[in-house]
Amino acid sequence: MMKIPKTRKAQLLDEGIKTPKQTRKPCVASSEKVEDSKKTGYGTNNIEECISKIHELLDPKKECKCGANCFKQFDFRPIQESLLEKGKLTGAEFKKKILAELVSARRVKPNSHKLSIEMKVHLTFRGISVCKEAYRRLHFIPLSTWDKWHAKVCGCEILEDGKVGRKPTHNDPTNKNWSYFAKYAYQEILPLAEPQPQRGKLQMNPLRPAECFVACDRLMRKGVYQVEITQFKMYMREYLKEQKTISIRKRKDCAGKCNTCEELTKQRQEVKSREDLQDWKDLTDSHTKYYRSEREAYNQRRADGTNVFRTMDSYGFDGAANNNTICPHFPVKVKSISDKAGSFFHLHLQAVVMHGFVLYMCLLMPWVPGKDVNMCLTTFNILLRYLVTKTSRFFRPACHVQMDGGSENWSKHLFAFFCILVHHGMYEEIWLHRLTVGHSHNDLDGFFGLLKMLVWGKTADKAGHWFVTLGEWICFLKAWVINLGNKQTSIVGCNLDFKSWIDPHVNPEFGGHAGKNRVVHTWRFYVAPDLR
Repeated sequence: MMKIPKTRKAQLLDEGIKTPKQTRKPCVASSEKVEDSKKTGYGTNNIEECISKIHELLDPKKECKCGANCFKQFDFRPIQESLLEKGKLTGAEFKKKILAELVSARRVKPNSHKLSIEMKVHLTFRGISVCKEAYRRLHFIPLSTWDKWHAKVCGCEILEDGKVGRKPTHNDPTNKNWSYFAKYAYQEILPLAEPQPQRGKLQMNPLRPAECFVACDRLMRKGVYQVEITQFKMYMREYLKEQKTISIRKRKDCAGKCNTCEELTKQRQEVKSREDLQDWKDLTDSHTKYYRSEREAYNQRRADGTNVFRTMDSYGFDGAANNNTICPHFPVKVKSISDKAGSFFHLHLQAVVMHGFVLYMCLLMPWVPGKDVNMCLTTFNILLRYLVTKTSRFFRPACHVQMDGGSENWSKHLFAFFCILVHHGMYEEIWLHRLTVGHSHNDLDGFFGLLKMLVWGKTADKAGHWFVTLGEWICFLKAWVINLGNKQTSIVGCNLDFKSWIDPHVNPEFGGHAGKNRVVHTWRFYVAPDLR
């Protein structure tokens, strides 16, 4: 058998002599380090090179393409100071700083659900507004790195090879919009959603992720909500599990009764130039901003009225459309009697809700005149009598009443009735809010819509009720149960004559508030300090 000779190291080990420990050379060369510094945009070598390129950056021939001459606003010194400050930061710290500025500058695109950063408005360098291209070049950020950071902030991932990845869906938890939507839902939507009897689901209006982002971002900037990350992650885990038990109503943002929305829709067809289109967009955005602010205020008052620690009550009035309460009732239009409208009569269903406590459904008989001040005050009086006689709840100091601007609601007799309540000390002050027609009472409209689905058979598990008579209408409305809510039903056979009672005490010159040109949206009724 052939003997293999030992190496020199093995011979020394056998003799008991230790070999000196060899030091390994770095596997990355210095030239590669410089190239990596240039690629990532960090490091002292790169800062020195960037400072040497400031004169090239300020060359008028290489101005930005936005047309605002952003580089003319700077000289050598502020850019050098910015680069020296950048050299003191690590790569992660600089990235975190830039991402924070991009997040604060991003906005939702008009008429879209996407996030973007506008070209000239919201980015600043050393306190001076610049465009996106100038912002990137002043910070000496490589274009490939900028594209990845911009995509990460605006919610669209970009792969390493530069190709756009799969667009995340609206219900994907990795989508930036969906994260804000879930956070906003945790704070605003779920506590205000009314549980419905249909399989115990929550029913609410459709809210686009972009709208939720805008509302949540505004509230977070005000410091209203400070949610810990651990609580938010726990909520997200539970929320995704129960996502199937939440149904969102499929309806438009406008109920079709807003005259402004209808007029804007007609004007859109007449737009032919770019200037007219911009004017139309400004009008639409102004109207949208107005009624959404009204809706947010309504939801806030509703939440305050539901909260047991607040010092105010919140009421809401609304009536169902008469074509949904026809007697006798058919789920479809019957051809043989479709032209005989005189064979039918309409019931009037009025809903009065005290948020967080009771929902009162008042069904007015066909012989009771509807759309009248007496009808509105009669239903409100029924609710107040129920609170006084059937419950042990106390009236809080303040009261907010929300109703649309119909003639039966916005009249001097209703104002006088609220003055009487304040005069006798039931409330210290009463606020009356006029809501925009077509954009109001989302909670009450939800109950009316669900009742219509149950009667007309618009759901998969309901075939509808054929030939609903007056007695069946009353029994059906009384038997309708709302889960986790106090719902009462009252059959109104006659209205109380509040107008004849109030007329002698009202100044005859006071009036003119129920016309089309209403400019007052909020009334406050209270006792003047000098009369107390």
